[in-house]
Amino acid sequence: MIVFDVEFLGFPRRSHHVLLPAGPLEATRAGLALYDNTLLHQRLARTLGTALLTLRLQRIYRLGTLPASLLDQRWWRGWCEQVAIPSIGPVERAAFRLWEDRIIALLMTASGRPRGFVKVWRDPPGPPRPVPYMQCEVLKRLSGDRRSAFRVCALLLEGTLEGWAYQLFEPLPSGPHRRVAADPARIARIFDEMRERLADVPRSANIPPHYVIGHGDFTPRNVRRASDGNVWVLDWEYARWSPRLVDELQYWTAEYSCRVRPRPDRDARRVLARLRERGDDANIAEALRWGSYMTPGQSAIAKVVAREIGVERKETPVQSQENKGEA
Repeated sequence: MIVFDVEFLGFPRRSHHVLLPAGPLEATRAGLALYDNTLLHQRLARTLGTALLTLRLQRIYRLGTLPASLLDQRWWRGWCEQVAIPSIGPVERAAFRLWEDRIIALLMTASGRPRGFVKVWRDPPGPPRPVPYMQCEVLKRLSGDRRSAFRVCALLLEGTLEGWAYQLFEPLPSGPHRRVAADPARIARIFDEMRERLADVPRSANIPPHYVIGHGDFTPRNVRRASDGNVWVLDWEYARWSPRLVDELQYWTAEYSCRVRPRPDRDARRVLARLRERGDDANIAEALRWGSYMTPGQSAIAKVVAREIGVERKETPVQSQENKGEA
């Protein structure tokens, strides 16, 4: 039986970025996993929210009770009955994260044990939007090996229902997960293993031979240590062929820009030192010219890195066949 609550707790207060099931406590706490835990204020908010739930003070603090009408409950019930339950078993609770262009949901049992993780977005008119080719290739190769430096959530199902497209993924193990410490040796092992395990993906003739398959959004929020003790790399939607150091540039600029007092000049020296451990200045320059999306904080660091090695940093993402993940 599917039991979607008639109300949710909006978290954090006032913004209601995440909708937590109003009960039971285990499901409410599990829903906090959808909240970003990258920036300092996000980590503090999530820590406070977890403490309030543990002490059963969420009603006193009034996270904000919201009506279920914010979501199309009829669609979610129909989708669970037709798609989710036949694939992953009983779904009785759900927590939601509301984005501008999509909804992300954690599907759970009544006790709060995760069953699946789903992304849903309005499908435009015309042929159904396919799952990116490269994402499928990556997850197919990476999700089967459980003896590695990192794991990925397998893509279980994808399709459309009543004008909405969906992707259903294996969830992270039940329990809290946290940021992975930015240890250079550990991060380097993840990248080295990623490239080794994806080395046999076929490439088309227009892709430069020295390009590797990159994650596309390799930032601290997408690298998590789960309750099972393993490191999980999430969100491969933007996987594509790219110069070798693009992901590493993305990761280290994101890591240092999240500090309490970012200082681009100082942080750029640290980023440059990390990148020079992994390649030469020509490799770094190629990654800088690639033009991956960056936050203002990341971009400020990247500009200083570019200045240090004498190249120009692009401000807009490169739109090409390679970075769209097409073969």
